[in-house]
Amino acid sequence: MDFRVTEQDIAVNGSVFSQTVEQAIDTDFTLPDYCPDISRILKCRVTPRINSSVVTGGMLTIEGTAYICLIYADEEQGDINSFEYPWSFTKTVDTEPDIDGTVKVKAKTEFINCRAVSSRRVDIHGAMSLDIKMKRKYRRQIVCDIDAEGVQMLRENVSMTSQIGDAEKYVIINDDMMLPEEEPSIRTIIRSDANAAVTDCKIVSNKAVIKGDLAVSVLYSSDVDRALHVFENVLPISQIVDIEGINEDCCCVIDADVITLDVKPRTGMNGETRAIGLSAKILVSITAYCNTEVPVMYDVYCTKCGVNCERDTVVFERLASEVRESFECKKNLDLPADSIATVLDMWCDSSVETVKCEDKKLIIGGKVVICMLGEDKEGSPAYFERPVDYEYSHDLETTLEDYRCSPSVVSLASSYNMTSPSSVEVKVELNISAQVFEIFKKNVIVSAEANEEETNDAMDRAALIIYYAEAGEKLWDIAKFYNTSIEEVMSLNGIGEEVLSENAMLLIPSV
Repeated sequence: MDFRVTEQDIAVNGSVFSQTVEQAIDTDFTLPDYCPDISRILKCRVTPRINSSVVTGGMLTIEGTAYICLIYADEEQGDINSFEYPWSFTKTVDTEPDIDGTVKVKAKTEFINCRAVSSRRVDIHGAMSLDIKMKRKYRRQIVCDIDAEGVQMLRENVSMTSQIGDAEKYVIINDDMMLPEEEPSIRTIIRSDANAAVTDCKIVSNKAVIKGDLAVSVLYSSDVDRALHVFENVLPISQIVDIEGINEDCCCVIDADVITLDVKPRTGMNGETRAIGLSAKILVSITAYCNTEVPVMYDVYCTKCGVNCERDTVVFERLASEVRESFECKKNLDLPADSIATVLDMWCDSSVETVKCEDKKLIIGGKVVICMLGEDKEGSPAYFERPVDYEYSHDLETTLEDYRCSPSVVSLASSYNMTSPSSVEVKVELNISAQVFEIFKKNVIVSAEANEEETNDAMDRAALIIYYAEAGEKLWDIAKFYNTSIEEVMSLNGIGEEVLSENAMLLIPSV
């Protein structure tokens, strides 16, 4: 007896490598001649950026640059100055020899110690963590239909989210940003930041149209009174990325990481420095998913012969929720008595510490490090830093037993208000981007064939068998036990439910 088996190829998403490694930061540098001597270090800030990550021969090679920004008070006039030193690093990590997939590396500064060994030389010691995740798309074949006389199949359509493809594209932004007319011209730039966030993604045939913002913040000292001023601007990000196979029903997981950032003052024809030249390179990484229904088979038997089948546990994913919105973190901070009396600048660094789904809610917790530059009561430069906790929640349609979610939390803007001489109210706008995938397992049939050595013994049985069933029994199990058709059992007994809700006497036909 021949079984005409129909198989379906499904794409299953899987993690093939996950590890967090440490990269030491050990370097020193000497200030260039145009920088004044160091009197006191206020802040040493390290911003690590990943340039590339390549897997070859069971080895992952990560190359990046840590941008070390030294903010200090000079010896001559006690003014706030800065110098940025780019420190390149390479990290190699052993992986399995035959492993491949899409690699994503997130770098985070864990700690940094900065010491001025002289008025012009600085020693830097610290560490950063490199969070490595590698995913790939597996192809699995499952049995979805068998065409043969007497074959009984237990099937259902399973809703799942399948990875369609991924792509990376660099976005280059070059812009000359003009200062407002009321602001003084620039003497020197003290600090510059740029954070990228995707705010919208529209999908047309085989293309993803991405829009977002590059939030730019620049602290500079003026050439009029050497006072500090903050310039902020938002530059639009717009890009079209080709991804074969995506359509309007798909969704995208998007990361936008600033790879390089160069900010310099620009002097105009009139000799005034009233423009800031920005050059940024942004890596946009996209993974496209599409919701689909897959017919799966849990069990099979045949009333004419035996069936040899192989089962396997397949892990499915389903997009449960998608988040792309702003969240305000608002805190009141007490300033130490010997700390800042006047705030001149504030910036923030955000991180994700915990992700959990419980009670029909997605809860993302983390820290925002509030960094303030200003003056103390005597008018001398001062620096204050305080980490604060935030918690963001988003309603889910159902409680998830198992899930995966790797949110992106980016600080787009911040503001402060001195509520008293010793306290300050801070507000931080966080851009939250997250996709929550429900993970569930199904034990399904992956191969099946007829076993003609096993035959049906219905000829040795009565035409009808009386069976006293109990509430909660499944008609499939009863029909399979008596090697008969479940449709015949339901029709003969006038039953429309597959699980009995009460005790019943059933007539079991022989087929």
